[in-house]
Amino acid sequence: SSSSSSNSSSGHLQAMAYLVDPIAAAASHGVAGSLDLLHSLKPMLQAPATLKVLHDCREDVARLHQACGVYITPVLDTQIAYALSKLSLLSLQNTAAGKGASCGMSVDAVNSVRRIGLGRLMELCGCASAARQKAVMCLSWQQDPLGSSKLWMQRPLGPGAVDYAVGDVAYLIHIARYLNALDCRVALALSQVQADLHQHKPNTKNSSRPEWLSVLRDHLRHQQHAGEQKGALGRARPAPQLPRAPLEFEMQFGENWAPEFSLFLPGLDGDGGQPGRKGSATSGASMTGSEAAGAGTAVGSNGSNSSRCEMEQIDEDAASVLELLPEELRALAMGRLTPGRQLMEVVVDEGRNVWLRFRDRSADELPIKVSVAGAVSLLSLAKQRYKLQGSKLAGPTLTQQCNPFGSDGRMGIPGTLHRISGMKNKDGEVHALTYRIGRHIPGVASIFADLLSPTDLTMGSILLVGKPGVGKTTILRDITKILADTMHQAVIVVDTSNEIAGDADSAHPCIGSARRFMVPRRSLQHEVLVEAVQNHCPDVLVVDEIGTVKEVQAAKTISQRGVRLIGTAHGHDIHSLMKNPELLPLLGGIESVTLGDEEAKRTNQGQKVKLVRKGPPVFDILIEVLPDYRWVVHRDVASSVDQLLASQSNNPAGGPKDQHLSHDFRDPISCQPNTELRRYGGSNGQRMLVSFRTLQAAENALAASTKGGTAAPVEWGGQHQEGAGLDGAWLSDLLQCALLRAASGNGGGGLRK
Repeated sequence: SSSSSSNSSSGHLQAMAYLVDPIAAAASHGVAGSLDLLHSLKPMLQAPATLKVLHDCREDVARLHQACGVYITPVLDTQIAYALSKLSLLSLQNTAAGKGASCGMSVDAVNSVRRIGLGRLMELCGCASAARQKAVMCLSWQQDPLGSSKLWMQRPLGPGAVDYAVGDVAYLIHIARYLNALDCRVALALSQVQADLHQHKPNTKNSSRPEWLSVLRDHLRHQQHAGEQKGALGRARPAPQLPRAPLEFEMQFGENWAPEFSLFLPGLDGDGGQPGRKGSATSGASMTGSEAAGAGTAVGSNGSNSSRCEMEQIDEDAASVLELLPEELRALAMGRLTPGRQLMEVVVDEGRNVWLRFRDRSADELPIKVSVAGAVSLLSLAKQRYKLQGSKLAGPTLTQQCNPFGSDGRMGIPGTLHRISGMKNKDGEVHALTYRIGRHIPGVASIFADLLSPTDLTMGSILLVGKPGVGKTTILRDITKILADTMHQAVIVVDTSNEIAGDADSAHPCIGSARRFMVPRRSLQHEVLVEAVQNHCPDVLVVDEIGTVKEVQAAKTISQRGVRLIGTAHGHDIHSLMKNPELLPLLGGIESVTLGDEEAKRTNQGQKVKLVRKGPPVFDILIEVLPDYRWVVHRDVASSVDQLLASQSNNPAGGPKDQHLSHDFRDPISCQPNTELRRYGGSNGQRMLVSFRTLQAAENALAASTKGGTAAPVEWGGQHQEGAGLDGAWLSDLLQCALLRAASGNGGGGLRK
């Protein structure tokens, strides 16, 4: 470590450098002597009147804080000062080009500013000869068989080592003045924020712990402190949880689909980070090149192209259903299709006007009544035209008289993913029809790529839970294609109503190379599930709508045979499954146990009866499918169930008298499962955004990031040229953290001013 001073009256640097050597002190006086030497620097390093100028201070402040508890303040980081100067230059260039200064503060502009190495910065600030000298020394050390790390551990230091150490600090004040950073409030505030992030935990060069976790920890701590203050004033104190506008992080996938997170800046994204529409949200979806092609991702060049593709897809899907309607109804329905409204259902009832239901929960009533018998005849003719039943149909007359619906009251149209359901009267005649439009949206499930990747941490079975019509089957189709084509798994789809892959012998291309197993009757789905595992040896088995006791038992059997299961179930969320006695075994089941007096006082607030999970869950991961294309992810279903049961046991006031399934598991205060909310957003609707409800959920995501694959290691700016593989979102993260601190009053004063 060293300190520099300069003569401001002359235009040149006049510096004195001091080399502090704790290794030499340890050799002569032991470890205690080394620590005493470092502690002697504490008053100077923590003096508020002395500015400490460093380049890429992250590792320096972390090591000093870890070794002797030094809290360095105030700090100016020349790497941050250069980044701000470059950002200002981009704004000036855009202004001169007539684009407006605000273009320089866009997300793309901020992320284009890379961390710069000290050698390159010295060249840009007029110290080229010193930079070349450092480069020559580095090259000679890299060729040394001992390696640079061992050379630094030798005592006495080798030739040139002292000069190299002095060169690391001797020009820092000159660089800070060159960048006009010594009095720059923003540079000082951001430098201190970065130092603070790394002075609260150990950090090594090989660490891959991102800064966003520290930001989230501080944010949650601030919310908890606010709740404690409210409790001190006599009001009800809520449990610590994320605020109404939680922090969001942009998620990208690295090698082996390991997730990588960076703070998302909605203010710089152009539209406040509002959710994108479904079509544009999935065009791009973080996969590139051959990976995108394998997953079926439609990559658009910009947001407008994505929107056009979305509208064309909507028109094509809707038109293929409207072709099945009587001609007079078809013309009226086509007139109600407008951009931005996605048709979901056409409802036809005998003697009533026809209704159109849209994805945005709106509905239009058409001033027309349609004969249901005539509509059924058109469907029968469609089956003949597409040759679904082949030689079984002799001609149009026979087709018009036969019933096109299966035993489950559903039928499909070959070449499409649509489903038509019928209602029957007491005589068995169809008197009402529901036309449900099915869609394949390539890439919509790529936001779950880290959960689908075949690694030790993510080979668990996945259950999609949601209300009818929220898009469970749409996601299931794309998950099937990604598993089969991108991750090269042997996938079999058990398609009971032919809703996943279409009502034809040849499966729809939406499931890629996956195989499809049809089910003759809905009541036989559980038997076909077991048969598919026994006879065809899949890696992954996909099934839609698990809903009966026999199907739940079949799912339990399959999970114990080493086959990964991807399924869906009807319900609002995990709480609704816990109150559904038929589906509850999917989560492991619930039983009550009687505790002893001491155990009840210690763990259950004196209550003698406690609810616990009965066994392991069938599905390891649960995804709650919410409206508006949002998904709540439970990475560990067993942990979520245990937390919900524990919170209910600790809050027995509204508990049941006899049946534990009548518990209200929806209490927002007592229930805090470790979940993450995922959605597509950003100005182009293509950014994968994640917010964490608890710090443990963030820790779980970090574990997947560091263990599920080889995440990019942290690079230190002193070793690289500008932009040489260094992270580009670091400045966005730092700005977001500083703004949060400024808003909460915890530092960041330079930004407030």
